[in-house]
Amino acid sequence: MAEVNGNSNTSPRSQMLLGFLVSGIFLIAIVIFAAVNFEETKELFHLLQNSDIGWIVIAVLAQIPTYIFTGIVWHLSAKAVNYHLTLKSLTELALEQLSVSQIIPSGGLAGNIIVIRAMKRFGLPTTLALEIFFIETLSFYIAFSAVAFLSVIILWLHHGVTPIISSLVSIFFVIQFTVVVLIWAAANHKKLRLLVWIKERKIFSKFFSLIENISGDRVFSAELLFETTFFRLAVFLLDTLTLFAILRAIGVEANLTISFVAFIIASIAGSVVLLPGGIGGFEAASIGILNLLGIPLGAAIAATIIFRGLTLWIPLIPGLIYARKDLGLKK
Repeated sequence: MAEVNGNSNTSPRSQMLLGFLVSGIFLIAIVIFAAVNFEETKELFHLLQNSDIGWIVIAVLAQIPTYIFTGIVWHLSAKAVNYHLTLKSLTELALEQLSVSQIIPSGGLAGNIIVIRAMKRFGLPTTLALEIFFIETLSFYIAFSAVAFLSVIILWLHHGVTPIISSLVSIFFVIQFTVVVLIWAAANHKKLRLLVWIKERKIFSKFFSLIENISGDRVFSAELLFETTFFRLAVFLLDTLTLFAILRAIGVEANLTISFVAFIIASIAGSVVLLPGGIGGFEAASIGILNLLGIPLGAAIAATIIFRGLTLWIPLIPGLIYARKDLGLKK
């Protein structure tokens, strides 16, 4: 785990520039693809221009509670360690985390470090900030694993589990399992004799001093994980509703099941690649799954572009404003 307050060889500003560079390269690739496939691009713009504004409004409204629910997860986690954090500040933190994860290539690690920094800024000791991070991560992975399993079952029933999907899902579950085991080991390190020789290494002494007083009982509290996982599941369902509303906005008679499977498999692909915001992996999987489930290619591309605009690019501006202090960009 990276040190929260340590100085890195790479400044946040240079990491942000790297993230923007990666995003810029991806956008240039899209422009080149659009130029080469001119007829399909014309159909795409026709779909975008004739979108039903009513369904777009529903898609936008479905996104607003996702940040609030993420804030509630942190609120419940902080409450478990006897700290009260305002929902407003935590909702802003949700936007901040999303933006930082998008612009800094780190496989989502940068966004998690920002959360720990913010918790310390709110007045929590490092140990409790790490506990909240562990609780939030566990609830996210439990919810993500549940919807991933359900989406694979749905695909299997429709004979749509390809070797590529199987590989992506397998890698995803291995990563999820590994992270959960690491969190369990960190929270229960005092009971593990196998970690004695690791603790004696000087390079790990700082980390073990940070987790020395972490409560495994709080981190793995069944009641708390049930509550936080509920709100994490709600976020996945709201994102599904967003994609469904976008498909309806461009005139596609899709159902919630198609939207759910496409979003979850795309999210899995985005989580497996280490590019900021899952760029490339999410888009390719979303378009591929939508098309596999009967959505015309042009409509699948249009829906994915609008969805990513609403969920990733538009929140970037307010998120970066909130993140300036935790990124060290504001004196």
